[in-house]
Amino acid sequence: MMEIVHITAQYSNAVLVAILPYVTDFAAKLDLPIQRPVTTDAVQWSQPSPWKDYIAGSIILTNRYWFAIDRRGYVYGFRAPTNWFFEQEFTDESIVQYFGQDRMTTNEVIKMSRNVLAKLGYKPEIVHSDEPPELDGPYDTAKGHIPYCKLKWVWPKPERMNSDLNLAEIVINMDAKTVAGFSLSLSPTNQLSMTRPKVDMVPELEADYQKRMKASGKMFINTNAPSRFPGRPPDKN
Repeated sequence: MMEIVHITAQYSNAVLVAILPYVTDFAAKLDLPIQRPVTTDAVQWSQPSPWKDYIAGSIILTNRYWFAIDRRGYVYGFRAPTNWFFEQEFTDESIVQYFGQDRMTTNEVIKMSRNVLAKLGYKPEIVHSDEPPELDGPYDTAKGHIPYCKLKWVWPKPERMNSDLNLAEIVINMDAKTVAGFSLSLSPTNQLSMTRPKVDMVPELEADYQKRMKASGKMFINTNAPSRFPGRPPDKN
């Protein structure tokens, strides 16, 4: 079982500095409308992984772009400020920003998505992008047309589900002709030639911090550890 570290401001900042270059590289390859290099001044919110020896995290920039970085050294999640598939409140006010026209054909959307994967360095044999993707969208609503399309490549195929599942997903704004979302889930069995994020400091374990505070006689213990475990610990591979 993986151990949880005590997250201090110093450790959180160290992880942030370690993962920002991956965000800058991702933004540059896709030519996102983000000032580069991405610095700490451009970060509105960040959350490092709480697991020991697992340098990863997610950030939200001041312009509301969201990124998540995997410990293996790549951005595995990205969302633009407007992404139909992640909209949480479908109010009359919020839905208007998604209305538009389809200025791309289905084939153009598929070609653009494959180019996105290629620009990020993922060859077809890794992400299976040479195969037909699953398509979701665009949509017609009672009040307007939603020109957003989600493409998804999932492997292995259902008949070979005895191995770890992998997924590559891209959201395209067919009106603006831009990438609005990206998600990549690669099983630990994939051999990736990437450089993992590193930090120079060794954080204290949360269990050790709690013991030290208890030994000090403090009745109340201040901690930055998550209020609950954030899901199942990631695979160590």
